[in-house]
Formats: sequence, C-alpha cells, structure tokens
Amino acid sequence: MLKTEEKACPPVVSKRWWVLRSLRQGVKVRDILTKERNDYEEEFDFFLPTEFVLTKDKNGKQHRVERTVMFNYVFAHCSLAHVLNFTEKNKETILPIFKRRDESQNMSQKDMTDFERDEKIQPERILSIPDLQMKMFIHTVNAYKNNIPFLRPEEVDLTKGDKVRIIGGEFDGIEGVLLTQQGKDGGRVLVSVSDVLCVPTLEIQPQFIEVLEFAKGGKHVYKKFDSFINKIRPALRDTLANKIQEGDWSAKTRRASAEEKLQGADSRIIIGQARQFGEHHPYYNDILVFVRRFSNFQPETTNQQCKQFTFLLMAHKVLGNEPEVARYAGLCIDKLPKIKATMTRTFTLVYLYACTGVDTYRQLAEVEMVEWGEIGASDKTRQMLREDLDYFQALKL
Repeated sequence: MLKTEEKACPPVVSKRWWVLRSLRQGVKVRDILTKERNDYEEEFDFFLPTEFVLTKDKNGKQHRVERTVMFNYVFAHCSLAHVLNFTEKNKETILPIFKRRDESQNMSQKDMTDFERDEKIQPERILSIPDLQMKMFIHTVNAYKNNIPFLRPEEVDLTKGDKVRIIGGEFDGIEGVLLTQQGKDGGRVLVSVSDVLCVPTLEIQPQFIEVLEFAKGGKHVYKKFDSFINKIRPALRDTLANKIQEGDWSAKTRRASAEEKLQGADSRIIIGQARQFGEHHPYYNDILVFVRRFSNFQPETTNQQCKQFTFLLMAHKVLGNEPEVARYAGLCIDKLPKIKATMTRTFTLVYLYACTGVDTYRQLAEVEMVEWGEIGASDKTRQMLREDLDYFQALKL
C-alpha cells in the first residue's frame, strides 16, 4: 500500500497583522481586499489608509478623489497560511513586505519592489505587527480626516525622544515616542509600525502624557526632577504647616516657631493663617501632572529611582493620599541601602522624615549632614536640605 504524499504546509499560527504593498495606485486594490474579506468573513480583515484630495481633469474641473497613502502599504489581518495564499493568488497586485536586512536597506522604492517580487518567500521573514500596536496605529490614522502625516523611521531619530503613553482624551492609551520642542512638556507622539513608517498624533498637552522611559543617555530626567523641586517643596511645607485646623492655637505657635528658625530663607508659607491645602494651591495641577507622568516611569539608575520615589512620596503627601504615602515610603526605605551618593541619601531621608514624622530619618539625615562640614554659600542644594530639615523639626512632626 502506497503512502499518501503529504504536501508541505506553512506552519499554522494565530491571526496577526501583516504588512503588504499594493502595486496599483489608487484604491482599486480595495476591491480585491473586500472580496477576500467577504469570501472568508471572520478569517480575513484589512486596513487600507486613504485620503481624499482635489484634482483637476484636462478641462480644469475639480474632482474629489480618494487615494492610497503611506507608500501604498496595505495591512491584512489573518493567519500566516492565509496571507501566503492571498499574496500568491494576487502576486501581480499585492506583495508581502519582508523584515529588513542589510542588502535591502539602501534600495530605492522601485528596487525594493523588485526585490520583494523576486525574493523566495520565507514565511518567517514576512513583516507582522502585534495587534495592540496596530490598534494604536489605526486609532491615530483615523483621527485625521485628510492630509495624514507619515514618515519613514529613518527620517526621524526615535532614540532621541521619550517613550510615553497618552492618558485620556482622543488618543487615550496610545504609546509612542514624544516629539517636543525645547522648553515644552507636551508635543506630538509618534506612533510607529515596526520599521516601515510612523504617524504623529495631533498636539498633546502635558497633562495627558505619562513618561514610560526617557531617551537613552540624556539628562532629561534630571532637568524634570530639578524643576519639580521648586514646586513640590513649598507645597509640602504648606501642607504640613496647615494640616492642623485653624482653631488650634498651639499649631499656629509651632508654625511661627518653624518660620523663625528659617532665618530669612524661603517664606512663602503664610504664618498664623492656616489655609486648607487643595485645588486652589498654585502648584496643585503641576503636582497632579507629575504623579500622572512619572508613576510608571522606570529610571535607568538606582539614584534616579530613589529620587523618583521620594518625589512621588512628597506629591501624595501633598494630595492627601495616605495609602500611597505609605507605599512610596516603603519603596524609599528599600532603596536607601543601595544608594552610595550622600546627597541622594540625605534628600530621601529629609523628606521621609517630613512625610512620615519618624524621627529616626531625621537623625540619619543629621549624620549625613555632619559629614558635609561647612556648607558653602554657593551650595544651594545642601542649604535647601538643611533649611527644610530644620523647618520640619521645628514643626515637631
């Protein structure tokens, strides 16, 4: 009895988004894609980016015409076996895009198309896109009615931007690389699709941006932290000085005593007029934005992470979120043994004392400060920490 010869089949995988290219200009390729979807219903879907433009005929009359964009890329959602079969039967019209390799990097558009046509199909090299990434890409593209902006990844240095997530608004949940102008926290978020193209969102305000990762090798994180201390520091002082109700005269006396010990330093706290901290504080929104932007940020170094936890500890203390205060206090305590930089240790200890009232942290901060010796007139950071520790101690936390 003869054995039945088995035909070699491509490995079966779950449905994914595959990157294809149409060799036809215009939207006639949609008919092919639509027919495939109608024939196979749940097994096949597609996304074809298009836009409407005004063109003139030979008589000068204007017409509104739909055209494909983004280098005629087509995105098909199906199994690997299906996309192989689909591109084979439509090989004069639609070709798969392969993962780039050295010999195709510098080819022109025409050369690349020929390369795809002649390439022996290797299923593992067909370019695919994870569902979540494709979902964000479709969302971003659909936000534009026309004039969809798009770039090849080589046209912009994605390594120089921060990886972010948009929270709230039209682009809620979108992740990408933030393109921003110097001095601004907001900007456009580039949503990339593998290594074939990128689409920027509309302008995003800073309160809707959560930082996931800063650009490699930059000093961006230090600049953000340094600018935040000028807001969180007076806000924390205000919160601690006013946490006891106005009618408590002993509390007013303690606040006045603390201010006297500052000896002419920052006096933004209004002594004797206890004011309930809340949404009317000038830095309230800045603190909310910081918490939103940096709660899920993962710094590269232990020092950065300890500073991040300390700032979030202070922010939640100001916002009155005691469960988060306890959580970040624990995270700071866990990091302290790993911190070698004395300034970072002292910084964390001073504000652990402020936010928890545990005197042990004050004593440990004093030990660190003794090792500093005399504080120079130009050493603003040491002066700030010394003044704050004296202020918090005078409040008798």
